[in-house]
Amino acid sequence: MKVEIIFTGLCSFLNVRDNHGDSMVEPSIILVRTDIDVDPGIPGPGYQEGRNPEEEEENEVAQPAVEKECPDTHIGHDEHEHVPFIAYNTAELNSTFDKFEDIPNAKGFRMFRLPMGVELTFDGMARGNPEVVQSYDTIAKKDVYWPEAKNRWNRNYVPKKGGKPDSSVVAAFMRFGKGFIGGGRLCPLEWSFIDESTRRVTNQFAEEGLYTFDQKDGEIVFRIASLDSTADPIEIRFQPIKKDGQFPDQILFIGNTMKTDIARYVLRTEADAYFDGDHFRFLNAVANIGDGPFPAFGRRVTSGCGGGGGSTSGACGPHSSNG
Repeated sequence: MKVEIIFTGLCSFLNVRDNHGDSMVEPSIILVRTDIDVDPGIPGPGYQEGRNPEEEEENEVAQPAVEKECPDTHIGHDEHEHVPFIAYNTAELNSTFDKFEDIPNAKGFRMFRLPMGVELTFDGMARGNPEVVQSYDTIAKKDVYWPEAKNRWNRNYVPKKGGKPDSSVVAAFMRFGKGFIGGGRLCPLEWSFIDESTRRVTNQFAEEGLYTFDQKDGEIVFRIASLDSTADPIEIRFQPIKKDGQFPDQILFIGNTMKTDIARYVLRTEADAYFDGDHFRFLNAVANIGDGPFPAFGRRVTSGCGGGGGSTSGACGPHSSNG
């Protein structure tokens, strides 16, 4: 049985090709927090001027970000809050976990809002590195749209090999095992990454990132553990619904989107309208050397379904922290 995880929203893939030696954590993904101060243009927590990330530094220090009630329209206000969550389709899976809730305007889909600062694991995932398929190139890459930030890491977000990110800036962290990583459905509109009125990169980008792995037929066991403590993890069990006596492949959704986008994300439908925004500031914070380019919507390239996840208030991921 295959399990496919569909990621969208403010999610950043880290070192999926495992080609950064000890300077970068193993293949993984982070969901970034939006309730923190990431003021553009100000080197933030964990940044060191002129640091070479390929060199080991004993004095590397990462300081916690500052939570605040921010006047910006997309920080600290419920109507713009990004919600980290896991969701599933009740037509495909059952679960007795009693904290799931129905998703408004998405009949048959249920979600659980993830606690902040957690590590996510699947029991059935085999250890090892994933294979990166060609569709991964459709995911926006920081090193391409912002080459000045190449190999610049904020260690609160991007730890070294064997490490974990800091819960002060990361909502959730998940290491990948064996399987396949690629891009999912594309936004029907082009994104143009613009910095100080300079158009840097224009392309059609994915609104979804996909990770698929094999596991034994039957129950899917998902665990949510604190990044900061050894408390017992939350355990969620999913029971696939057999079809024609067989266990079909399954889909789970892990997102970090605004509340109003969750239904569209799980239904995988196109946005009703598109408005530019600067939510990429939260993803650009993985480098934290300045503001960085934000994507603006351009011409329509294709019609039909996008991946949902933030289009009504600006493109907001997913993205890749490196190549």
